[in-house]
Amino acid sequence: MKIHLVSGGCGFVGRNMVKRLLKTTSDYVFVVDDLSIGRHPSQWFDGFQSEMNKDLEVIGNDKRFLFWKGDFRDFLFAFRTNPNYLQEKYNLDFERFSDVFHFAAIV
Repeated sequence: MKIHLVSGGCGFVGRNMVKRLLKTTSDYVFVVDDLSIGRHPSQWFDGFQSEMNKDLEVIGNDKRFLFWKGDFRDFLFAFRTNPNYLQEKYNLDFERFSDVFHFAAIV
């Protein structure tokens, strides 16, 4: 199972990448965004429906879109401090991210 990490995935460029990944692959997409600039997925994701897994939002019928609202630096710190962070906190079947698309920026 491939999981793509997209930081800043709710801004203009990031959300278009997320839509493309979900449309053209059967992979999971893990989005981290603090929504300081971007818009919540409920405003731009077609067929939005979600359920919460603690502070992780699982979006869509096929549950391939995972959204974590927060600062990307905090996510990296948690993940670097504990490489099993996603397994332990959210019970995700996860070994590593297949790739990272970094669109988060302070402007």
